[in-house]
Amino acid sequence: MEELTAGEGLILTGTTLKSDAVVLASSTTQTGPVNTTTPTALFTHTIPANSLVAGDVLRLTMTGTYGNNGQSVNNTLRIKLGGTNLIASAAYAVTNASANTRTWTAQVDLYIQSTTAQKASYFGLGANAAVGTLATSVQTGNHPMALLGYGTGTVDLSSDRDLVVECEFSLAHSSVFIYAQAASLVKLLAP
Repeated sequence: MEELTAGEGLILTGTTLKSDAVVLASSTTQTGPVNTTTPTALFTHTIPANSLVAGDVLRLTMTGTYGNNGQSVNNTLRIKLGGTNLIASAAYAVTNASANTRTWTAQVDLYIQSTTAQKASYFGLGANAAVGTLATSVQTGNHPMALLGYGTGTVDLSSDRDLVVECEFSLAHSSVFIYAQAASLVKLLAP
């Protein structure tokens, strides 16, 4: 008889072994490029009406590439639910003095306090290394992932609502870009 144990990604309840997350959306289709001063979505998913309740947690994980070929440019990132900004970053410099494309990773956690109250956190990093090479440092410091934003919202979830990650640059230029290469949105399940 094969023995199963609960571990990373699994929950054991009595004699039932189940996953600790349900995939709501996933994509490996490239989104972008964002290279304008107009807010542009890197990820959008419609959350159906009444599908979330107090205590639910959604986790969005994204990865992609960016570059600026030495242009002096700032980026603003927004996490929106139903058109409401949960997190809006201050404009931050996109650092990449060479023509090399760089990688980035982001994780957004959306905590449902009630059907009309939410909290969100945004973790991320931008690797200071070319695609396909090992990063020796990250723009956010010496941490593998750094908390880059936190916010709250009062969006009524009794109607369909879009969860959107968008960004915009301070300069529109063909050498300035950001792409989302892959994304997954999961609903974390309580044990």
